[in-house]
Order: sequence, then structure tokens, then C-alpha cells
Amino acid sequence: MNPSEAMRSELSITVVIPTWRRSEILRATLNSLSEDARTRGGDAVQVVVVCDGNDAGTLELAESYVADSLAMEWVFHNENLGLPSARNTGAIRAKGDLLLFLDDDAEAAPGLLCAHVAAHLQAEAKEADFHYVACGRIMESARVKQSSRTGEFVEQSWMFTLARHEAAIRAGETDPQMTDALTNSYFGLNCSIRRDLFAETGGFNPMLRWMDEELEYGARLYMRGVRFLSTPAMVYHRNDKDLVAYFCRCWGLGGACDTLRAIKLGQHNPQTRNLLKMDTGPVLEQLANRAFWYGHRPGRRIGEWLRWLTERTGSRLAFRLWHDTERLSRYWEAVQEFGTGRAEMRELAGEPVRVLILHSIAAPQNAGEGMYYLSPARFRMLLDRMREGGYRCADPIKLEDADGSWGPRELVLTFDDGYDDFYREVFPLMTQYGLKPLVFLVAERIGDSNRWDHNRGLRKRKLLNADQIKELQRYGVRFGSHSLTHPSLPELNAVELRRELTDSKHRLEDLLGEKVSMFAYPFGEANRRVRAAVVEAGYKFAFTTVEGLNSWQDPFAMLRTEVNESVAPWSYGWKLATGVSPLQSLKVEVSPLLRMIPRELRGPFESALEKWRAGQRTVS
Repeated sequence: MNPSEAMRSELSITVVIPTWRRSEILRATLNSLSEDARTRGGDAVQVVVVCDGNDAGTLELAESYVADSLAMEWVFHNENLGLPSARNTGAIRAKGDLLLFLDDDAEAAPGLLCAHVAAHLQAEAKEADFHYVACGRIMESARVKQSSRTGEFVEQSWMFTLARHEAAIRAGETDPQMTDALTNSYFGLNCSIRRDLFAETGGFNPMLRWMDEELEYGARLYMRGVRFLSTPAMVYHRNDKDLVAYFCRCWGLGGACDTLRAIKLGQHNPQTRNLLKMDTGPVLEQLANRAFWYGHRPGRRIGEWLRWLTERTGSRLAFRLWHDTERLSRYWEAVQEFGTGRAEMRELAGEPVRVLILHSIAAPQNAGEGMYYLSPARFRMLLDRMREGGYRCADPIKLEDADGSWGPRELVLTFDDGYDDFYREVFPLMTQYGLKPLVFLVAERIGDSNRWDHNRGLRKRKLLNADQIKELQRYGVRFGSHSLTHPSLPELNAVELRRELTDSKHRLEDLLGEKVSMFAYPFGEANRRVRAAVVEAGYKFAFTTVEGLNSWQDPFAMLRTEVNESVAPWSYGWKLATGVSPLQSLKVEVSPLLRMIPRELRGPFESALEKWRAGQRTVS
């Protein structure tokens, strides 16, 4: 279906535009929409303009503006309530099946409306079980030339950020790394959504009236399993701001909004994880954030000097130092102005959630089996190391307790596939070591063997049978789903994917007589499409094979720490503490600042070399 055919289908669209005191810019936006609607033909497109406060210019425009291709509706708030409230008001007045949100300074490129409708129709025709958000492109245009070198560098950095976000949305359906996908879940300018889904999910949060309402709503949609799709629909965004002043203000508002969301709204997710950077993550990063927490005022003065240096020298290194210094100073200053103290920040960070992943407790027969096996002797060594280090197993069901705090050195012990050696090697040790395991079962292979490994040259292994599972359940073992047949989920079509997730859940619930809320991705392979299907199937947590500790992690992309025969026993303590291997912990990624130093030195060197060559030519 091409975009023009999509627009002439039964799916109607309403454009919602909030505005305040920018009537001339708004007129240009409406004209661009009128032209796009006229080109595609059909019924007039409803446009709801919400003026957020007293505005004589917009009132005059409303009285005079006429466009045959647009069905205009004007709404005026008596007072300024903020962008989220204005958008919500527009959605309430909308009549279209789809809502498309634009800003008053975003002009429509040709084909905008058709492209949004086509994106939804094509996605729903392919996989109707999901809800979708279509994210269009944003092209910055008609920008005021920045009056300083710092401003020019900020503008270049902003263009790169927009391009990176657009690339993340495009890759979102196929990108296997979902662990930070939530940070890119944005819903705002040039995004469209079904009107009934917008109403069902509550719309924008009016508490976030100055910033972050788009990220916050995007996170809520993502947590509901809504899929974010890329569409070529484009708008030209008129950005006439002084970008240096604008971003300095945003960095401060970012600290205030993160604190509001985390403390007042209880939103502990990757979008607000910056608040944890004094107490989690790489040590050097923790120290830097603590320095600006205690020294944000000196940091601002250092930032002024670095900006002066940037203006005098044009150094990108000086700019990057200014950027990070100013950002951290303003961020932590705003957090403190919110009334948050250091003790409260430490309490807010809490304990990370540690999750270990094991497979078969048996000695491997060759090196190729090392990552799927752990010998009984080494398994006991791991348990002894846990006991010596003060680690204890928590009941996995505690993950679902929203009010439950994670105790110090608590961890979840998980076993993938459900091999029958669990019954012989782990079950007898449960009481002695206080184990509370979580076993992920392949529902259609219960009592059978690991057929999914046969084609990969691994030996045939027997799996737990139904009687063993029921006995283990009586003694406190928890069970989750590892799919129906252990396929590569990203390779499945919609029907196959639904069957693997829902049928496995129902079979296990029938066997266990209780709800199954935990899922582990087979082979650790997943993408955002698979994640959305897991949410839709009714699970509450899903586990990856990506290593690390979980601090405010996406519950459908939980990290786990691998323990197998290829892991040296001397490193058990390190992996328990950090969630990753010593090599991963000590791996120092070259800082962007360090990478800039050779580039900074190259310029003066090449200039001096050219002068020397010129001198040599003069002499000769």
C-alpha cells in the first residue's frame, strides 16, 4: 500500500498543535499542513490548535484563518497550563482515528499525513496484535546563526543527537541489544498514535509542564509493549533559539525533572538513572558526579573559564570540557534545589538486583560445552563463595513486589532449560545453602531432551519431567517460561511468536496451578518486537544473557551474570560483586576527551609544519 492509497482508506487523522504567542510561525505551519492535505485529496483534515493562555495574536489568527483542506478547531486556555495539558486538551477534542502531534514551529514536508497513516496501516496489517507509535523525521531548518563558537559546537552536537535518535528508532525493531532501548522511547513532535490508545494510556503528565513530558510518556508506552516504528514523514523544525542558553536551561530542568519523576512519581527506569551515577557505574564516573554534587558552584566558574577558552581558541576539547562541566554542575545543582540531600540520594540508589544464570550442573565433555555446563564441584565452590561473601538467595517473586526493597547482597539464582541434573545436583543442596532457585522451562520439551542443541553439535541431555517439577515446586523452587520449543524468537513470524510465548505460559500454568510471570529469552536473542510480544503475552519480567547488575533496569531486559565452566573460580567473588568478569570491569573504553587530544594537537603541528615548508621553499 502506497501512502496516497493509505490516506484514502478508512483511517482518519487529527493534527494537534499547542501554541502560545507565536501566531506568525503558527500561520506558516498551518499553511504547510493545508498544502499537504490539499495535495493528497479527500476529506478535510481536522487540525486542533490549543492556545495555552492569553494570546491576542493567536485569537486574531483564529478569526481570520481559512483553509478549505483543513477542518480547523481552536481552543483557548484561560491560563498557561503547560505543553502537556495543551496536548491533552487537543487530544480530547480530536475526532480522527490517529493523533499526530506537531509543534507550532514545525512545518509539514510534502506527504507527511499520508506517511503517518500508511505507517500504521502497514504495521497493523502485518501484525495486528500490537499497538504502534509512528515516529517521523525532524529536519532542523531556518536556524538563526549562532553568535559564538560555543553555540556553533552546541548546534553540531544537537544535530548529531537528533541523527542518533532517528537511527535508534530505525534500528529498534531489529536491534538485538534492548538493555538501553527505554532511553530512546520518545513520544512528541512528529509522532502519531491511535486516539483510543492515547486515551487508554493517560496521555501526557501535566506535572511535567516544562520538560521531559515526551520522554516520560514514551517510557509509559514502551512499558506497555507499544512498538515504536520509523516513518519517512518529515517536518522542518524552525529552531531560532540561542542554543547555549537553551541547553544550559535544559540541563538544570533535567535534574529537576529526574528528581520529580524518581521521588514523586516513583519512576525508577533507565531514563532517570542519571540520579544513580554518584553510587553506581564506573568508579571514575562516580567520582566525577560526586565532585559536581559537592562543587557545582565552583564547577560553574570553571565552566565560564572553559567557555572563554573555547571562544578564544576554537578548541573542541575545551568545548567538550565546558559541555560536561556545565551539564553536571547545573544538573546536580537542580537536584539539590529540589530539596534532595546526599543521604536521600544514597537511599534512592538502593541495592542493585543481582541475577546469576546457570544451565546444566554437569561436567562438560569438551571445551565447546563450557558455556552451558558447570561441574558439580565448581557449583559447590560457587555456593561456598556466595556464603563467604555474605550473599544470599532471594525469592524471585520478590521482584514483583513494587514496595519491597532489595536487601544487601541478595541475588536471584536462575537455571535455563531445566535439565534433570538440577534434580540430582541442586535440589539436595537447597536447604544447606538456603537456595531459592528460578528454573526456566521449555514447555513442550518437559520430560524430553534439548533438541535445540542437537543441530549445534552438543550432546543430548535429558530435561526435568512433570513429576520432578511438581516435587520441586512443593519445596519452593520457582518456575518461568523459556518458550515452547526454544527457537530463535526474532526469526519467527507473528503467529509463531505468539504461540511460543502464550502457549508456553498457559501450559506451565496448567502444570503448576499458579501464574507464570517470568520469561527468559532463548539463546538470549531478542529485539524490541520480541520484547513487545512478551509484554503482550502477560509476563512481568524477562531476562537476557547480557551481563551486569540491575539498577533501575527495564524489567523486560533484565541483566544476568553468567557462571559456567569457562569462568575461573578465582573470579567468582568479582563477578558476584560487579556482575561482570574482571576483564570487562577493567576494560577502559577510550574517553571521547582522550580521543580528541590527538586531533587538537594535529592542527598546530600541521600549521607549524606548513610554515617550515614555506620557509624552506623561500630559502631555496
